[in-house]
Formats: sequence, structure tokens, C-alpha cells
Amino acid sequence: MRRSAILWMLAGVLAVVTLILAAGGVLVASAFVRAPVAMLVGVLLTGAVGLVSVRLHHWAGRLIDPTAEIETELAGLGEVSGHRRMALQQVLRKVTGDPSLSLAVRADDTWVDADGNPISPPADAVPLGRAGGDALVICSRPELSGRIARVGDWGSLLDPAVMEAVVEQEAARADRAAAAERSRISRDLHDGVQAHLLGIALNLQLSGRGLEEPGARLLVEETVVGLRDAVSQVRALAEGGAPTVLVTDGLGAALAHLVRPLDVVTQTRLPERRHSAEVEETAFFVASEAIANAVKHAGADHIEIAVEETGSVLTVIVTDDGVGGADLRLGTGLRGITERVAAFGGLLVVREARPRGTVVEASLPCG
Repeated sequence: MRRSAILWMLAGVLAVVTLILAAGGVLVASAFVRAPVAMLVGVLLTGAVGLVSVRLHHWAGRLIDPTAEIETELAGLGEVSGHRRMALQQVLRKVTGDPSLSLAVRADDTWVDADGNPISPPADAVPLGRAGGDALVICSRPELSGRIARVGDWGSLLDPAVMEAVVEQEAARADRAAAAERSRISRDLHDGVQAHLLGIALNLQLSGRGLEEPGARLLVEETVVGLRDAVSQVRALAEGGAPTVLVTDGLGAALAHLVRPLDVVTQTRLPERRHSAEVEETAFFVASEAIANAVKHAGADHIEIAVEETGSVLTVIVTDDGVGGADLRLGTGLRGITERVAAFGGLLVVREARPRGTVVEASLPCG
């Protein structure tokens, strides 16, 4: 039989007993005193018996379903997404009366506390979970250990806290891997591509000094500046940062700078006002990836870029007249910006343009 059913049956029995005792008290009292006094005695007796019944029901509930009190306290905290370990630790402290109690949760092979910091639990920590290996409770009062251990299977009470710790560990591991990959790419670029581009720029600069034609010298100087700017942008991207012009001048200026050398970009509608760094970086990388795909893979002759703000949504639209057929499932570029937009809480849509080509549209929250 379910524990909840047992508790309901017990509550019903206690209610019936309370009514019987109250009625019996009134009958007995009426034999010795007047009716009004007998009624008063009955009311007082009902209150006393009812109070005892409530205490018995609470005690039986803790005996039959030890997690009921903890479930009630957790429900009273409301939405605790992102702080489930802290919420469970807070409830355990309240229920046990131990303000120094701490919770340790195992994520993979690492034990972490309620704040996510790695710890080494003591040998006398009380195990929780189905097999005693999901979490530990560290008590400063040994007499509380037995009460916590008697709860047995914590089941759904513990699962959200453990899952939260596992997700955080996986995210931290992914961040470390991404940082290591960026460092490797940065070293490769520094030792290879950057050095090669800077060498070309230096050779052009030296060659330009011997030119007598002012127009030719100006063209060489502009090329040298462009090469050095490209090196700076590549370095910033490899280190996980944003292009300098995006940081200093905003999304509109960065996109204008990006498409300036491209003759195929025939129309642009760019924003004038600034947005948060996260919004501008995400919008810039969506546009740059869509433009790169249109130029390299779609064979587009014309590309249009539009950045529009409607309410609290910033929309980036890149339209080309290439061969079409772009697929979010194919290629790391579109898949990468899809994941980036989704992580930001936005939506990326890729559809066929009419009469031909591709439309890449990203909607980003900016309010």
C-alpha cells in the first residue's frame, strides 16, 4: 500500500476517534451538569483531542514517510532552478536543526558542495541515494546522522540536485576543452598564418617604397594596413574574443567593415544604436558565417544584409542568390551558429529564397 494512502487512512481514523471522544464527553457531562456546560466541556475536549491527533498524525507521517517533511519544505521554496543543492541543504538544516550541516554531491568522480566547489568529504559523512553513492550529508551533531540515514531512498528529492551538479561539471569540462582548443589554434596561427601574413605585409611595405607612382604607393599602403588588420582580427577570433571594431564601434560598423571588400554585397540595412556585447557578438557571428557560406559555397552574385529591431527582438537576415540547399545538419559553420543562437535564447531559421538562393534569419532577445 502506498505511504500516502496509509497516511490518509490514519487521518480518517484519528478524525473518527476525535468525534467519538467528543460525543462521549458531552453525554457523560450532560449526566452531571446542565446542557450549556456540557456543550462547553465537549468543545474543550474536542480541541484537546484534536491537538493530540494532529501531533500523532505528524509523528506517524515522519515515521511512515520520512521524506514528507522535506518535500513540504522544498515545495515551499518555490522555483529553485540552478540552486537545487543549496535549496536541499537549506531544508536539511531546517529539518534537522543543524545550521552547520552541509551537502556534498558527486558529479562523475568529483565531490562538490552546494556552491559547486570541489571538496573531500569526511569519513563520517552520511550517505544518501539509492546506493548511498549519489550524495553525502556532513553533520556537526552525530546524533542527527541516524535520523538522516533512516530516511532511506531519497529518490526524486536527490535526483535534481545530482543532475544539477553533473550538468555544471560537464559545462566546466566543455569550457576547459574550448579554452585549450582556442589556445592551440592561437599558437598555430601565431607560428604560421600570422607570421606569414605579417611577412607579406612587410615585403609589400618595403617594395612600395621604390614605387614612383603615387596611386600605386597608396594601393600598397592600403593593402599593408588591410593585412595587419586581418591579422588582428584572426588573433582576436582565435582567442575567443570579438573583432576590435565590433567592441569599439558596434554591430553596424563591424558589419560595414566586414563587407567593405566584398563586391557581391549589394544592399545593407545596419543598426545605428548599440546593444549589449553578447547580442552584438552573436549577431555579428551569425552574419559573418552566413556571408562566408554565400561567398564560398553558394556562388552568390548578390548578398543582402538587414539588421532590424522589433520590440525586444533583434533580427539578423542575410539573403543571397546562390545555389541554395543550405542545411543546418550539414557543416560545422551553420550548426555552430545554430547552437550559439539557441544558447543565447534565440532562434535561427534557414530557408530557400525566391526565385533562388538562401535566407539565414536569426532572432535574438535584446530587451
